[in-house]
Amino acid sequence: VSLHTLYPFRDTLTYTVQTDAPVIFDLALRIPITAQESYVDGRPVSPGTFHTVSREWRGEQSFTVRLVPKQEWIKRPNVLYSLKRGPLVYALPIREKRRTVEYEHNGVNRSHPFCDYYLYPDEAWNFGFAGKTVRAVENDNFDRPFSAEHPPIWLEADMVPVDWAFENGLCAALPIGQAPAGPAERKKLFPYGCTNLRLTELPMMEKTEK
Repeated sequence: VSLHTLYPFRDTLTYTVQTDAPVIFDLALRIPITAQESYVDGRPVSPGTFHTVSREWRGEQSFTVRLVPKQEWIKRPNVLYSLKRGPLVYALPIREKRRTVEYEHNGVNRSHPFCDYYLYPDEAWNFGFAGKTVRAVENDNFDRPFSAEHPPIWLEADMVPVDWAFENGLCAALPIGQAPAGPAERKKLFPYGCTNLRLTELPMMEKTEK
């Protein structure tokens, strides 16, 4: 039994069963609960369950599982929200500038590349969600699954700048109020693992459905 898929960056999984003689057995598939809808060879099956494919297998046979990912706005503390689509959490990537810090400690020389790195934002980061409509964009030009430069998938969402104060040189835990500080912009949200510097919990600038 082999599986060909780019899940969780794509929504289709193709299973191939190859036998050297006819044989009857059950193949149980775990259908993830993060799917809103799911189909096996076009027939609907229930997310969050095991679906059993029972047949006589002869030679090489394939079947396809298609998952329609569930989009979830997850309420976080302090009236902030994170966005999850299927099994992936998404975050607003922040372009960074990096400072290399070399030093010696306890007789150990921490020189490049085995040293410390400080990451600082190199663009505006203070944004909030401006509504709950997002669009998924699949990118076939990626060289590795969690690429920060060329992620295999991203979400496009309308976002607005918000006032966000600093405390002791760091951004405060919460923005100042819930009013937008400027017009909406179309921004990209990357899978969390595709980001180095990011904002994952953001304010919702319109009323959120319960």
